[in-house]
Amino acid sequence: MWLWALVTAVLMVIAIAAIAAITYAIAHSAGTSTAAAPTPSEPTYTAAQQAAAKQAVCSAFDVSSKGIASQGGARVDGQPNIPMLLRTLSGTVSMQNALVPATPADVAEPARRVVQTNLDLMNAALGQANINEVKAANDASNGAVDALLSACGLPH
Repeated sequence: MWLWALVTAVLMVIAIAAIAAITYAIAHSAGTSTAAAPTPSEPTYTAAQQAAAKQAVCSAFDVSSKGIASQGGARVDGQPNIPMLLRTLSGTVSMQNALVPATPADVAEPARRVVQTNLDLMNAALGQANINEVKAANDASNGAVDALLSACGLPH
């Protein structure tokens, strides 16, 4: 009887080892497939498409930012300056909508920074941020605006 138990135990160990080897082989072969996945090609845009995309972003920025400095800061007397913040939001949305894949990187990157820093400024001004946080967000927004002015060739 003990011989029969020993043979059964040995067969179980062999079966487990075989299953482990098969599982390893399947997993290893699936992870090391030799077929390379096709990489999508980067779209290319004509100079005219890139110029039109740049013009759209720069125009949206220019129209939405003219005269905004005369509306005061993000907070006035400790309260959010709603007219200035609405104008900032409108300009931010206009620029974001104008950004298309054909927008050249030298304009798209500063425009994205303006969008992000404007949103940060609006959130700080409307939220519970202290005055130092609002000033820091305003400084970051001003820096991003200066970079986009340069990229668009607009006067500072």
